[in-house]
Amino acid sequence: MDPGNSNPRLNRLAGAASPYLLQHASNPVDWYPWGEEALEKARREDKPVFLSIGYAACHWCHVMERESFESPRIAALLNESFVSVKVDREERPDLDNLYMTAVAAMTGSGGWPLSVFLTPELKPFYGGTYFPPRDTRGQPGFGRVLEAIAGLWRDNRVEVEESAENLTENLRVMLAPKPGRAAPPAAARVADAALAHLSATFDSAHGGWGGAPKFPNVNALRFLLRRAADTGDRNAGNMALLTLDRMARGGFHDPLGGGFHRYAVDEEWRLPHFEKMLYDNALLASAYTEAFQFTGDARRAEVARDTLRYVLRDMQGPEGGYYASEDADSGGEEGAFYLWTHAEIGDILAPDEAALFRAAYDVRPEGNFPSWEAAHEGKNVLFRAVTEDELACKTGISVDALRARLAASREALFAARERRVRSGRDEKCVASWNGLMVSALARAGAALDEPDFIASAERAVGFLFSEMVLDGELRRTWFRGRCSGPGGLEDYAAVGLGCIDLYEATLNREHLDRAAFLAHGLVERFHDAAAPGFFDIPVETTDALVRTKTFQDNVEPSGNTLAALLLERLSRHTGDQASHRIAEATLNAGLALVDRVPHAGLGLLCAAAFSGAPPLEITFVPDPEGMPPEAALRAVHRVFLPALTLKMDGTGSPPEGVAVQICRHSTCLPLLRGVEKLEEELRAAAPRWTPDQNL
Repeated sequence: MDPGNSNPRLNRLAGAASPYLLQHASNPVDWYPWGEEALEKARREDKPVFLSIGYAACHWCHVMERESFESPRIAALLNESFVSVKVDREERPDLDNLYMTAVAAMTGSGGWPLSVFLTPELKPFYGGTYFPPRDTRGQPGFGRVLEAIAGLWRDNRVEVEESAENLTENLRVMLAPKPGRAAPPAAARVADAALAHLSATFDSAHGGWGGAPKFPNVNALRFLLRRAADTGDRNAGNMALLTLDRMARGGFHDPLGGGFHRYAVDEEWRLPHFEKMLYDNALLASAYTEAFQFTGDARRAEVARDTLRYVLRDMQGPEGGYYASEDADSGGEEGAFYLWTHAEIGDILAPDEAALFRAAYDVRPEGNFPSWEAAHEGKNVLFRAVTEDELACKTGISVDALRARLAASREALFAARERRVRSGRDEKCVASWNGLMVSALARAGAALDEPDFIASAERAVGFLFSEMVLDGELRRTWFRGRCSGPGGLEDYAAVGLGCIDLYEATLNREHLDRAAFLAHGLVERFHDAAAPGFFDIPVETTDALVRTKTFQDNVEPSGNTLAALLLERLSRHTGDQASHRIAEATLNAGLALVDRVPHAGLGLLCAAAFSGAPPLEITFVPDPEGMPPEAALRAVHRVFLPALTLKMDGTGSPPEGVAVQICRHSTCLPLLRGVEKLEEELRAAAPRWTPDQNL
């Protein structure tokens, strides 16, 4: 324990600016936050480091804390033989990526909580994820693991260090790749291979890719929408829209409060793991907005609206920033906030409305949630078991009346749910996730005519620049007035892209200037002068074993994907050819590295599609005889134009009237002064798309 701590029950994590670390501040484990104090102690005492990485909304992190880190026996083992270090993966994604890759290489899988054993030089030699407190079902208990590792370190030191050195060299090759000298592959060929993989692995019954558990692959969805728009590929469009619609019907989507959970534990999207993450909801809201622009289907617009209304209501703090996540657990029970019994529905709704709602959402007396724990017996997760058309046919109620009645029932149940004990909320603000949410709100606000969304995004950008840009540098996280960690590549790039999207939604030049400021910092602090691409962490970071350079996209687009897109989009606005050249080199390096696994670069392929497409520029020109700029903005943003660059001629505020010029393939149309003519030209540029089946 910290000898200077006035409360002997608290450890060194009590002063952290991370809700996740604070959750462990009263453990009997002698925890250290990541930093020189812990690393120097490991070197001085010649002890291995036990590194535990997780995040505040992680269900199994909570379980391991209760079972192991609160255990005096396990704490004694850790305190005697190890230097124990806690890391919030959302504060240090570079460390999480590095050691997650190491554990996956050692065990074939990864996840959180991440448990890694390191030499005092930070080289990994053993790891896993969740360890039970005692031996169970063939898995060793955590206490036995600790005793075995301590014995290895004491008795087989040479072998341990050789293994750690070999793994570290492999990590350097994997995580700091050097593109070859060969010419980069054509983006079209890589895109064809990615499409072939997505087609071969697609779940045509339920949408998505792979079996249970099933995660949303937003990079795939946005890639497929662009493929369908660019080439007319109906298979690509159908895969994207089927997946979006099946996700929205499943319990993976919260039908009462809006927003999406972390993933589905089944292949049909019915049963969720109940965490809600800001970045998932930002990316999914953007995908549903694009699906609305692509098809004109109001149902997809409503999913985007509900998702973003949830964020404004529950996830935006009074300072303006967006919170990181909500827990799966409520009152110590997974999913308790979201689950319903058959009787509860009847207690709140009138009999006829309860019967209709139960039929629509598969609510059963015995429950529809797997009862592997007694607490879940009789519990139901809400998902749309039948489509509106099917239910209307079955009940004889018109679709419009059915929608109205179900909407009223959802409102009543939502009001009742608000009186329950809420899930825990991580009120930390992560810069990159805020940037993704600013983009989602700016795009949806413009496309769906929701000015509150744009106002919220502008508040968030004001917060980011007033609270998280310190001494000219963007910080990674903010919590209750305190910032932590330098901003990483993805932070600079995602916030910069959010500013560009906000500029194109408002034509407020200040947002474009802010994007340029972040792009300058990004190149200065992350660009690799010796090879194409960007490092994930800034040049001054000295506490990482490997300075990683990530091109492969994960749940979020990679930092290099976001950086290349930011620089390319900015160059379209400013004419800066240096930014264009850096973006082009980064994309080519990324394409070369994902050539063998193209489905690992779907976000990269979206960025490459923007960079390689013939520029589409729409410029608003001050004209007192023209149309109101608000009407012109609505018209432009309601259509799906993924290659669009939207500009305001001049540097002042939008005037009362504008004419609009559309330039494509280096050819410009005459100035358009009426909304009707503008809408006609836009329809010709981006015709609406209808899927092959009623989804």
